[in-house]
Amino acid sequence: MSSQPTEKFVKVFSTLNLGDIALIKSLLDNAKIPYYVKGENFGTTFGPMDGLSSMDILVREDRAEEAKVLLKDFISPNPSEDEKKSMPSPASKAKNKYTKIAITSTLILVAIYIIQDYHAKNLAENFFNKGLEYHNEAEHDKAIDEFTKAIKANHKFFQAYLKRGISYGYKGNYDQAISDFNKAIEINPKYASAYAARGFAYEKKGNYDQAIVNFTKAIKLNYNYSTTYYDRGLAYFKKDNYDQAIADFTNAIQIRPSFAEAYGGRGYVYYLKGNLDKSIADSTKAIELNPKEYLVYYNRGLAYYSMEQYDKSLADYTKAINIKPNKESYEEFIKHIPKNKPSDVKNAREEILKLFKEKLNLPQ
Repeated sequence: MSSQPTEKFVKVFSTLNLGDIALIKSLLDNAKIPYYVKGENFGTTFGPMDGLSSMDILVREDRAEEAKVLLKDFISPNPSEDEKKSMPSPASKAKNKYTKIAITSTLILVAIYIIQDYHAKNLAENFFNKGLEYHNEAEHDKAIDEFTKAIKANHKFFQAYLKRGISYGYKGNYDQAISDFNKAIEINPKYASAYAARGFAYEKKGNYDQAIVNFTKAIKLNYNYSTTYYDRGLAYFKKDNYDQAIADFTNAIQIRPSFAEAYGGRGYVYYLKGNLDKSIADSTKAIELNPKEYLVYYNRGLAYYSMEQYDKSLADYTKAINIKPNKESYEEFIKHIPKNKPSDVKNAREEILKLFKEKLNLPQ
């Protein structure tokens, strides 16, 4: 209400502050108590008149007591004009009180959220650690269950998505693995491990371009692990990009000089490029680091045969076949050595084929 009424009204509050007036009017409007403000237009027209002109709140006489109760946080014994100037307004006191209540409520809610969040994360961590135990024991189904519980407890747990994806990968479910790696990356776009893992999954699916993209992203994020370079080198090798494959195998070796597989991989690529000396040198180093790696014996045996060192070739193939007869290596040998070389007077090629056929139960 703003017009002065004809009914009897009594003053319940007086203030110099327009902010008080706005708050009190809101309270009275909500309570549907008839009122008017004396002096409000003057204050509004000429701006804040603190210390110069007061505004009076008047309410209908029959609602005066009700209004005083409603405005109890604003009403205080009438001070002198000098006291008014030095005192904070009753509205300010009330607003401070309500502000404190609001802040306290907010702090309580924040505290509850923090406690709940801590509990959820702690619970997720327990599930995650249990999943790691199963993962290390190669119990991948159980590991997946625990990682799933961890994710349900904390849906932002990107490490759990990564580990669950790796477990799916061990089971050969590369699509589900990639889905989990995607989620880990969505939560943490700088999670280099997830890019590397996703690259490996793409490589297993035969998508070498995507594998290379992901390995490269991991490397750019300073994920300079030897295995990342090695895996990217394999992807380049499978795309027949031998120079880039050699570069990545070399990077892997520089990071980890004892990386037998990287020496073996580089040695085989050197063989394919016709660099037989380097091929034999790398294969020999790989065998020194890991004498049980049968594929390297096969690959060095190929290089030796191409160099017409037939005794050494036969020795390597004999060693490899005794460790693990391998039909793919048998087919690889026939592909690269389709017939005896004229200088193979001892028929080393025929001896190698005979060994393969005996161990693989192939017809002679």
